[in-house]
Amino acid sequence: MAVAPTSSEAELLKTRVPINTLSEKGRAVLLGKINTEQVKRGEYLFRQGDTDSKNVYLLSGKVDLLLDNKVVDTITDNLETARFALAHQFPRKFSVRAKEPVKFVSIDSHLLSGLLTNAQPANSSVAEDDGGDWMTQLLNSSVVQHIPPANIQNVMMRMERVGVKAGDEIVKQGDEGSYFFLINKGSCVVTLKQSDSDEPEELARLGPGDNFGEEALLSGSLRGCTITMLTDGALFRLNKEDFITFIKRPLTKDVDYKEACKVIEAGGTWLDVRDQADYQKSNMDGSINIPLHSLRFQVDTLKRDHQYIVYCADGAQSAVAAFLLLERGIDVAVLKGGVNSISAVKEAPHELTTPSQDTVADTSTLTQERDEAQKQVKLLEQNLVETTQKYEQVQSKLVANVAALKQAIEDLKSKLASAQAGEAAQSGSAGDEALTQKVAELEHERAEQDKQIQKLESGQRQLNAEMEILLEASEENDKAGQAEVAQLKEQVKDLQQQLQSAKEGG
Repeated sequence: MAVAPTSSEAELLKTRVPINTLSEKGRAVLLGKINTEQVKRGEYLFRQGDTDSKNVYLLSGKVDLLLDNKVVDTITDNLETARFALAHQFPRKFSVRAKEPVKFVSIDSHLLSGLLTNAQPANSSVAEDDGGDWMTQLLNSSVVQHIPPANIQNVMMRMERVGVKAGDEIVKQGDEGSYFFLINKGSCVVTLKQSDSDEPEELARLGPGDNFGEEALLSGSLRGCTITMLTDGALFRLNKEDFITFIKRPLTKDVDYKEACKVIEAGGTWLDVRDQADYQKSNMDGSINIPLHSLRFQVDTLKRDHQYIVYCADGAQSAVAAFLLLERGIDVAVLKGGVNSISAVKEAPHELTTPSQDTVADTSTLTQERDEAQKQVKLLEQNLVETTQKYEQVQSKLVANVAALKQAIEDLKSKLASAQAGEAAQSGSAGDEALTQKVAELEHERAEQDKQIQKLESGQRQLNAEMEILLEASEENDKAGQAEVAQLKEQVKDLQQQLQSAKEGG
């Protein structure tokens, strides 16, 4: 049930940001238009993805912040973070669920924007009640959604409202940058003159919710284009010092060369925002080149789910590029100091991308020798397998032949014994001569068989010896081939390390 805030709750709201910047009159108006709400444990104050433009402030109790239904943080009424609106981004990046009975207030962003605008000095011809919901416009900016809540509130409190007329020149090409602008109402045109004698070239048109002026503040360079109002309207501006303090510093992620290389090794990509001529002279291996002046128009070619390391010569243009990419929701970090900070680039920029011809030739030769050695090893392995199979076949045949001969000898011995026994029994008979001749034949046959066995056994011994020699030669060749391959691999590894050292400047 919603009820008007009690006196103690009204006092508590005075500490909430940016309500604490309102006058007594402004707070009184606000209190008259809001109510305190209550929820039970487990109920949601709002859910991830909601688009209602309300600033929700915790008054009492404890809540969980959930991302994809997983608790990522817990906020209680006595924490510093409770001074700010819960999960301020629109659309909501988190769900907020009561961890215990909770009291809170929901304040329409348009109402709060109007009260904050009225609290500023009148310095424009635009009616104060025609200011529009600039807070929602600011919170809808993808860049603002990446900075801490405390910084967002600081930005809100420091934004200055400025009324403008059609034809007003808000920034002029060649001037120093002093402000970052958010368009609240009206539209403007962005133009560029290539030279003083040229006519202005229209680059883009901007409307409510768009912002501009950050490039000169980020890079420290002069304004690169002119922005002129097409209609009457209202702008909110933030001075350079506050922009650097509350937006640039917490938003820009600087990494040194070693950290950047780790990101690249993990699958990231180098993004070179220098001019094409500088890029062609030297660049990071595997980098892509999108000059800063065309990055706005080619940003859609970059992947949203990918990490980029952006670099330029000294880091100035990189900061502008990173800001622009973060506006589009792209994960990016800046190479600190740019390529000028890397000694390898200063001393030998070509080594970053193209190895010397001698190095390429050496690598090619080593690769060919390695491939040839691997072929020789494979041939040796194949010959060894074939020889082993042939040896096993011959060995099996020899064993079978020897067994058959031994059996034949045993049979002959049996026949001879039988013949000798018959000879003794029939001594003096008419068949003595025939029997003696038969025994002589059997003995001769046995002698021949013995010779054949001896010959086969000798052949087996010779084959065994030859096989041992072949095996030893194969093993030696195999070891030699493997040793040669290992040596070649080591040489390639050393060469790769030399190339990597050249890239890293050492």
